[in-house]
Amino acid sequence: QTTQFKIVPTGIENITEENIALRKNEIENARAQLEEDKLYAASKEDSILINAREAVLRAVEVELQNALKLIETQKSEIRYKKRELYITTGLLLLLSGFSVVLYVYYRDKKRINRILETQNKNILDSITYAKRIQQSILIEEEEIKKVLPDFFIYHQPKDIVSGDFYWFSQVNDKIFIAAVDCTGHGVPGAFMSLIANTLLNKIVNEKGTSDPAHILKHLHADITESLHQEDNGERGTGRNGDREKRRNGETSILSDSPILPLPDSVVLPLPHSPI
Repeated sequence: QTTQFKIVPTGIENITEENIALRKNEIENARAQLEEDKLYAASKEDSILINAREAVLRAVEVELQNALKLIETQKSEIRYKKRELYITTGLLLLLSGFSVVLYVYYRDKKRINRILETQNKNILDSITYAKRIQQSILIEEEEIKKVLPDFFIYHQPKDIVSGDFYWFSQVNDKIFIAAVDCTGHGVPGAFMSLIANTLLNKIVNEKGTSDPAHILKHLHADITESLHQEDNGERGTGRNGDREKRRNGETSILSDSPILPLPDSVVLPLPHSPI
């Protein structure tokens, strides 16, 4: 609870040599009272009131200083000094406020930049580690060299990870080589490449499928099943309006377009195939 504040500006013209000492004593008492009120301020309203009183006290102090000058100089000169002082104070306050705004802006900007740098580093570290995982599924060149001594591999992903990968396998006397481009770039494509690589090993190495047309047919069917794209036996619509349906392990094309279905001897992935 703040105390009553009695001191107020009285005007320079009301201050004389006889009451200057009394005025100084009033200001000193008011300053002591204000400092005591600051110690007991407990609410926002108290703080606002104290700030207002501080402003009043400062104005009284300035008034007394100007009155002392007024005694020694002409009144017109003193008024000019006051006006100059007020203008300077206003400019300083404006400059101070602008400086505070700039400081807060650049401080927040630096903080946000640090957060973004940390997040980008974490994301890049995760993608780089994902690249190591993706590269681990690729067959070592030394293994290929045992079968094909004269060969080369050019594998340049667009991003750190991608949906492009090469695949190699030898089953008995047959050699299988695939250059695969999965749907999507970056991380989504990398996930697709992991699925496709696993399914190729399953289809060729485990099930023993050797006909390229049947490998592609099974790969397309297994990819679609792995991604849960089936709905009551139908698999959605391609870019030409074609729909694919599985029945007893066989894949058929229901065409709404004038393009005829392809025969089994030249089975290729449909336009909406992820591989």
